[in-house]
Amino acid sequence: MISETKKKLKGTKMIGNYTMLYSGVPQKTRAQLGVALIIDQKWASRITNYSFVNNRIITVRLKTNRGHTTIIGVYAPEEGREEETRHFYKQLQEEVGKYNKTDSLIISGDLNARVGNQPIPNVVGTFGEDCVNRNGQTLREFASFNDFKIANTFFKKNKFTNVYGVLEDLKLLLTVL
Repeated sequence: MISETKKKLKGTKMIGNYTMLYSGVPQKTRAQLGVALIIDQKWASRITNYSFVNNRIITVRLKTNRGHTTIIGVYAPEEGREEETRHFYKQLQEEVGKYNKTDSLIISGDLNARVGNQPIPNVVGTFGEDCVNRNGQTLREFASFNDFKIANTFFKKNKFTNVYGVLEDLKLLLTVL
């Protein structure tokens, strides 16, 4: 899952041994936003359908050995864009409502959210950041409503050294529900 691709239009593109499904902005719009899913060729034949919802949401359904998995790739609005955020979560909820309930569901991408470390049983674990922002509160509510887990809050992240040599917490760009 790639967010903020800054690609225009919607489509598929072969890149080596991968198929990229992307959903971007209209041709005459400044390149911004955009989401993409990159699928290894060994999985490409297992794609049963996909949808370019908009420049923030893309879906793909794959046949697996245990049934089907639906992946929803997302790029949520930045903090402080309340109206866009409400619209985004409304659209995301519509997509969640469409997936086959017998499928496994993965929502992955940049949700621009800090959900904190105050647990909600089976929704938010104790390994999130210390703070919660507005987008994080919205994500907590969305996950609670749908009985989803914010997966990266259920395991301890390793420390790493960034390019400047400063040790900091690993900040996941992908949040998997």
